[in-house]
Amino acid sequence: THTIRLLNGFTADDRVLTTLENGIIFGSLRAAANQYPELIDLHYNRLADNQADATVALNTAFTQDGAFVYIPDGVTAEKPFLIPGRIAADENSAIYLRNLIVCGPKGEAKIILESVATGENIFLTNSLTEVYAGHECRLEMVALQQENDKNTHISNVFVQQKEASRFQSTIVTVDGGTVRNNTSVYLEGPHAENHTYGLFVCGEGQHTDNSTNLEH
Repeated sequence: THTIRLLNGFTADDRVLTTLENGIIFGSLRAAANQYPELIDLHYNRLADNQADATVALNTAFTQDGAFVYIPDGVTAEKPFLIPGRIAADENSAIYLRNLIVCGPKGEAKIILESVATGENIFLTNSLTEVYAGHECRLEMVALQQENDKNTHISNVFVQQKEASRFQSTIVTVDGGTVRNNTSVYLEGPHAENHTYGLFVCGEGQHTDNSTNLEH
């Protein structure tokens, strides 16, 4: 498993960016912006609709780091990418997190996102993930949210799919005070295939809201 550990929205690993022999790059989005600025500029903030949603605009304004995964053309990632995000602080906090996932034509990868909060303080998590799926690419993304009754989690996911690409997304919410998941998918080529799934378990006083929009 390729692991990208995040703590309060920042990369927590000593080795912040890894480049494999097959061209796969993964690690800190902040570090990738410094080392591969042309690649980041080509995709970063191209899908997020900052004009239509205030939470998206706030994320763009305040985020400083997050996870970055790049799969070159025709490359299959043999191992999944695990992105465990831990939220922990000694005081009430707002966390702004940005992820960028780029899969070139005929590439293939699996992404696992985790959001886990510890402690008794109140947290606001504002996360945004942009996903680019090139033609005939195969991508699967699973997001697990496990926080607590005091937390508010707002997640925005934007996906662009090219011709004959396949993207499968599953969001699992097992705990959280107030959770809002927005998924926007743009199918921009014939035979693009999308599968969007979700599972949530709400306790007393909790609120979970999932919104999905697919544009053909």
